[in-house]
Amino acid sequence: MRRVDREKIVRLLQSFSFTPDQIDIYLVCLRLGPATHAQITRGVDRSRTATLFHIRKLLEKKVLSVSKSKNKRLLVALPPMELLAEIHDKSSSLERLLPQLDALSRIDKETPLFDISESREGYWRVYEEISYLPVGTEIRMLEGAKATEDELSLLLPHQWEEFWSRIIERNIQTKGIFTRETISSVRRNVTESQRAMLRKRVWAARFLPQGALPVDQLMILYKDKAAFLFPDTSLVLVLQHRGVFAILSSLFDSLYAFSTPMRDPWGTHT
Repeated sequence: MRRVDREKIVRLLQSFSFTPDQIDIYLVCLRLGPATHAQITRGVDRSRTATLFHIRKLLEKKVLSVSKSKNKRLLVALPPMELLAEIHDKSSSLERLLPQLDALSRIDKETPLFDISESREGYWRVYEEISYLPVGTEIRMLEGAKATEDELSLLLPHQWEEFWSRIIERNIQTKGIFTRETISSVRRNVTESQRAMLRKRVWAARFLPQGALPVDQLMILYKDKAAFLFPDTSLVLVLQHRGVFAILSSLFDSLYAFSTPMRDPWGTHT
């Protein structure tokens, strides 16, 4: 497949909520025909665990299906024409609902939206959304040491790798406020390869004394959302409201202005 054609296909499928990893697996399945999990894993050159994770997502979307042949479990890609028909049907359904949706748009757009979950999946949803922000986006992060210790065990290694890789690739910049205890906790609990990826990210990190920042949780500000994450219980609260976001951003920036800069937070010296 020519590079230009592949890029067009990737952009098109991304507009219908396919992640880059899901697109790679779908295209490999089209090329291979009915294939085993092992064959697909070799075709996309990813770990078995990561491939299985994305295959499950594609099965949920009904883009992949399962068939059996001689006691083998084979995965089959939905033919492109059928995928196009599915997309067209959904677009037609949306078009029929436009009058009702237009009526709903008269509702106050500044009504706060809350999303509360208590699971690793909810935690991953926040990180995945952040990793697909536009190139060059800046996020704000405030994190305590206790949150860091619990946070690293919440996601699987391949999920951390995916998240950090996308953040680096999309040049998403992190404006962070930490304590020295937070930094020390990260250094103790990450592997050398994870530390290397952290150092590749674009950071504008600063620190405050633990006494001035007695926070055990994690707050991330992005887009018009404020995500409050409690890693010890897997509780995630996401608040979407432009006014509240503006207030929290101003408070964060004021605190940031009084914090001490850190040249290389994840290296051997602060």
